[in-house]
Amino acid sequence: MRPVQKLGGQCLYGPKGITEAWQPVDAGHLGATIKSLAKEFLEVWMHQVYKGDIKFEDINTKNFQVWELGKLTMREKRILMTCIFGNAWQKMCSASYQNLMRAAFEKTGILLTSSGKNQNIITSEALQDA
Repeated sequence: MRPVQKLGGQCLYGPKGITEAWQPVDAGHLGATIKSLAKEFLEVWMHQVYKGDIKFEDINTKNFQVWELGKLTMREKRILMTCIFGNAWQKMCSASYQNLMRAAFEKTGILLTSSGKNQNIITSEALQDA
């Protein structure tokens, strides 16, 4: 909260139980987009040649084969997922996705100024039926 205040921003909190009405990850499809990007990175990794510690007769063994054989430890899988989602997030932060990111925050009103300028762009689905 303090860093936002130092920049002249104002932190506002909504009522309990309506997070989906203003949360950018859901409202702006950011969650779905990052999962889609992660899936792309996982697909690429699955078809690469395995370069881990386990030795196979076929030196061209693919990662998906090692995965399917159950040879990857949970530790290796956690590291893999961290790398995959890190790459997906890095791609989300690129110029290619900046309009999507901004639109999600605008849609939920998080970028709304205290003067209310541009409040007409807020489109909260959860409150439309109310």
